[in-house]
Amino acid sequence: MNHLLVRDCWRIIRETDPSRLNDARLPLANLDDCLAYFELSPLPVAETHGGDRPGISSPATPSFKGLTDEFLLALRRHLFAQSESSLVTQWAETLMRFCEVRYHSLRSRAISKCGSKEAAQLHLLHLAAFLMDQAIETRDVRPLNTTLKLTDIKWLLDTRTIARNLTRTDSRFVAALFQFRLVLTSEYALDQLSNSEFS
Repeated sequence: MNHLLVRDCWRIIRETDPSRLNDARLPLANLDDCLAYFELSPLPVAETHGGDRPGISSPATPSFKGLTDEFLLALRRHLFAQSESSLVTQWAETLMRFCEVRYHSLRSRAISKCGSKEAAQLHLLHLAAFLMDQAIETRDVRPLNTTLKLTDIKWLLDTRTIARNLTRTDSRFVAALFQFRLVLTSEYALDQLSNSEFS
């Protein structure tokens, strides 16, 4: 079913005005291997590598409370560039533990932090994308497991609404791009896991 969903969503994305796909949080960056797995052609113009290495400084202590979307993006860019691996790993470990320990209160904590349900959902989707990127880059099953648990939370990712939300013009559009990314990368990672590519 997810393979059909991926293909339907990719068709909608390819028919979308490219300027709408270039969100600063890079929901479609660095997906070449995953798209190739599904035999999908990349977008003609897309932020595939996420630009230069980030210059943003790290908050003093890794924590969910101190995590911003700007720093999440910086962590993902470091992953894409294969730089600052110790910093990325430190943040990934902390955020994995937070998500596991606070799993049942993630929604309320994120809403309290972000100020609204929509902002909280998008922030946690961005966090899940980072953990999945870390899983794929390091071939580590632990961030993969955490991300799969996050994608089981219906208010965070409901596969029945992704295609519809990809046609919207509000914040749900960017959330749907991240949801598509998570479905795509999850299927790719699970295939890699079944082929013993993960440890």
